[in-house]
Amino acid sequence: MKHLGFLILSIILTNGIFAREVHSSLENAVDEEVEKLPPLSLKFPEISVQSKTLPPDLSPELVKCWKLFLRVDQPFKSLVEKSQNKPTIAYLANEAQFWKQINALAGNYEKVRVDDLLHYQWGFLCGNGSDHFYGPRSQALFLALLREKRYREAVGAALEVHIDSAEKFLKLTGLDWEAVVIGGLVDINLMKGGNLRIQRAALLALLGAYGTERSARLLIEIATYENS
Repeated sequence: MKHLGFLILSIILTNGIFAREVHSSLENAVDEEVEKLPPLSLKFPEISVQSKTLPPDLSPELVKCWKLFLRVDQPFKSLVEKSQNKPTIAYLANEAQFWKQINALAGNYEKVRVDDLLHYQWGFLCGNGSDHFYGPRSQALFLALLREKRYREAVGAALEVHIDSAEKFLKLTGLDWEAVVIGGLVDINLMKGGNLRIQRAALLALLGAYGTERSARLLIEIATYENS
């Protein structure tokens, strides 16, 4: 029984080391793909937005940011929502398989499609530890979308990853990226449930590293109505 315990611990530690190495390779692969891109001029269609859920004292500037975020996030959001009606693979029961596929994507050893990655879900009601899944999966989706040249959907994926390449990519799109990120934070404050903590951290990291005084001013306003 003691030997079995040591074997299980060894497998866990080995998988953890492999996952960290793959995660690092994944970030490097994303960097390389973004560096290859020319300036993009992406267009996003107008969408119908219900503003009745907005706090009445929210400034017109924050409302505008929020509506811009909804427009640019819609293609990626639709992609993820459609995948939820398809068969899924539970990450917790298939962790080694997931990381092998991420490794193949990062190293470009074989074709890994966006749909292949969307099959994976956390697979457990308790979210403890899910950061180790959602963060890498978001980065992998971002990379796969870039390789498939699905740039409009890649914008939404970029808003969920905590890496420098996300800011570089958003600047290449021709969008007012600060407004999009601020709008994403407004949207998170309006929503309930979901895996929002990771996205919130990614958006705040973007503004913390690259934001201007405008971002600081709007963040203060968001904090003000959060606490009111």
